[in-house]
Amino acid sequence: MPGVVHGAANSDAKKSQARQNLTAIGAVLGKARATTAENDLLAAVGLAARSLSPTATGRTLVIVDSGLQSTAPLAFQDKGMLAAEPDQVAGYLADNNGLPDLKDVRVVLSGFGDTAAPQVPLSAAQRKNLIAIWKAIFERAGGIVEQVDQPMTAAPLTGLPAVSVVPVPAAPSFAATGTQPAKVELDDQTVAFVPDTARYRDPAGVKELLQPLADQISAKRLAVQLTGTAASAGTATGRRKLSLQRAEAVRDTLVSLGVDRASIVAKGVGSDWPGHVPDLDADGHLLPGAAAQNRLVIVEAKAS
Repeated sequence: MPGVVHGAANSDAKKSQARQNLTAIGAVLGKARATTAENDLLAAVGLAARSLSPTATGRTLVIVDSGLQSTAPLAFQDKGMLAAEPDQVAGYLADNNGLPDLKDVRVVLSGFGDTAAPQVPLSAAQRKNLIAIWKAIFERAGGIVEQVDQPMTAAPLTGLPAVSVVPVPAAPSFAATGTQPAKVELDDQTVAFVPDTARYRDPAGVKELLQPLADQISAKRLAVQLTGTAASAGTATGRRKLSLQRAEAVRDTLVSLGVDRASIVAKGVGSDWPGHVPDLDADGHLLPGAAAQNRLVIVEAKAS
């Protein structure tokens, strides 16, 4: 890179050299402009990794990006991708030779989850999962990953090629009137479970989310059915068991928030339900976005 220097002899010279290099790098980055549409971060990281000398020590790759890739095989505008399980995403890419070679490369993430109009901002949970997805990807690729919580505050540049907007699902709302049943689907972006368990990732956050629902159930004396569903991973018996356990976890949370236990029925159907989305590719690999759509606790309520 023009202006970057090496070979300082002592600590003072190294500090001076580092400042000079930062200035040079900043000047180059300040002039950089995208020339093609969409955000293919995986390809960009792969290209950057290949430019690093394989014999150099202390190799570091700093990635400043929103993290909202918009191209296959990791298009976050595809339904369910923001809620996908990080290890499943990394595993899918590995199974399909979609990972860059980052062995022993220090990877620093900055700005991930930050957005600018017309992109709708991510919720705290969505941003957290997005960062976890990229950490899982880069660690699976052999990198040593750290995330810098440094928000991107500069105004976005204008006149650049278009990038697809990622739809951001709104938080679920709940209403029940008369004798008509109300239905809401709690997915991994709202009630997130630790993978392959019925333990919440954020128990306090789940309670806060479910409190208005619990208040309505109690005030209107609603009868509630909770149906747990699952992706196609594992065995049919295991899927039914896990989906039931997750429905029961939501039931127990509602009870802790004041709902009469007798008013709630919980069941688990695994992957055997009418709304199941095909979530396996031709080779039997689990599709992360589709799998996320199938991991639900469905709440149905009506006047008792």
